[in-house]
Amino acid sequence: MRNILLAALLLYTPLLTDTGPYLTNITTARPDEALRQLSPEDESLLLEDVMYFRRQIEENRSEPANFFNLGLAAVALEKLDTAEAAFLVVTELRPGDADAHFNLGLVYAQQERYDEAIDAFHRVMEMDPDRAEPYYNLGQAYQYTGRLVESIKSFVEATDRDPDNSLFHYGRGTTEEKLGAVDEAAISYTNALSIDPDYVDARYALGRVLLDQRKFQEARDAFRAALQVDAGMAEAYCQLGVIALSEGRVDDAVRSYENALRIDEASVEAIAGLAQASLRAGRTEQAITLYREALEMDPESPVLNYHGGTAYAAAQLHEEALEAFSRAVELDRAYPEPYLAIGNTLNAMGRQDDARRFLDTFQQLNEYREALSQAESMVRLNPRVAEVHYNMATALTRLGRFEDAVRAFRIATELSPRFVHAFNNMGVAYVELGRFDEARDAYQQAILLDSNYVEAYTNLAWLIARHGEDLDRALELAGKAVEIAPTAVAYETLAIVRNARGDYSGADEAMGNAVRIEPENEVLQQRWEQIRQERDGT
Repeated sequence: MRNILLAALLLYTPLLTDTGPYLTNITTARPDEALRQLSPEDESLLLEDVMYFRRQIEENRSEPANFFNLGLAAVALEKLDTAEAAFLVVTELRPGDADAHFNLGLVYAQQERYDEAIDAFHRVMEMDPDRAEPYYNLGQAYQYTGRLVESIKSFVEATDRDPDNSLFHYGRGTTEEKLGAVDEAAISYTNALSIDPDYVDARYALGRVLLDQRKFQEARDAFRAALQVDAGMAEAYCQLGVIALSEGRVDDAVRSYENALRIDEASVEAIAGLAQASLRAGRTEQAITLYREALEMDPESPVLNYHGGTAYAAAQLHEEALEAFSRAVELDRAYPEPYLAIGNTLNAMGRQDDARRFLDTFQQLNEYREALSQAESMVRLNPRVAEVHYNMATALTRLGRFEDAVRAFRIATELSPRFVHAFNNMGVAYVELGRFDEARDAYQQAILLDSNYVEAYTNLAWLIARHGEDLDRALELAGKAVEIAPTAVAYETLAIVRNARGDYSGADEAMGNAVRIEPENEVLQQRWEQIRQERDGT
């Protein structure tokens, strides 16, 4: 009986791992691949198995099968540390055991130790190059770590080896979508559906990329098909509402959002969509009530605060509108529309002088957003060209969207590994996020690629002086920057480093050189005056 149980367990776990339940980003689990929920009886049996395998190990510590089965049982019980230890023993006793390395990679992935998972899957590929599953899981691990180009390469290998696996095509599509290759993502999702027409997540994802391309009829068909498979998919009804509003069909939008709320009465997306549809229909009081309800659930949403403000403004409630718009700006200072709304509201209140400042800010931010929109269009047309991702990252940086900027800069460096400007600017974005170690790595990579790239020297020197301890290294970098290009920025950086080292006369000398190069730069002089005041404690 024990042998039969072991056989069943060994079969059961590859069934889980081969379809990748530990390494997918599917938001709604597929019925045929949902993670198994252990009943109390099953959990009790697995605990008995764990104890049995441990007794077996005590009797014979050199038998890898005992450790392997212990690892499988531990995974099923979500005892990942135990599973890791067991599989590691198997790899020591039997180094060529591809299944042990594979399961070890899955354990690492569940623990979000993606670099170690990547190494484990690579070892499996070396042992069994024709096996598709490690390529799929490798693609997911690369995707989670932001290495999208490597992710797509891995998914391509997986789909080449097993072209009839719908999950592999779906995974490939998710990375292509993140890369901005929406046409290719649509093909991958369609391939997944040709294999499994009931793959509801692929249906929804296909609708999403079609909607992104404003292909409203095709997107609508995809969302309706998803609802035929899963009638309880509230988010699909919400997307149908978005399409209806985009086409000016307010009544259809209302019905779609109401359908979503019948399924999930707590759906903020559905409540906000219904509020927007109500406002479009002229039902202002209802819209205000709905936006208040949505904001109670998600008060930190700048978009909800802005749209709530538009409802107040439509009701001529200017003070309430101004408060909502101001809250939106407070939550996201790079969000253009609230500035325009504040300006218009202030004008309506007769405060034209105050309005002008906000309208000017809106104009500037809107220019940045237009640049971003153009960059995004270029990414869709040329998703494998590094420069278009770099341009998009630059636009995102200007809008203060630093997380998104880092992802775009990283894609640019994947596509063009010697893209010095991208590494340097990625470092700038990391600094804005407070991720100083990653910023240091990015600047150092830029210097390795181009030993005369002065911006990387000044940026790294400033970073070390402000957030590091090796001031000798910072001085070396700042001195090198001045040697390469004796600009005002280089001398200012040298002054900051010398000041941090307590060399105040040397700092003043360097700053004097910076001011002589740019005598009209008032900001430079103000910054130095602030540093001197901080030094003097005034």
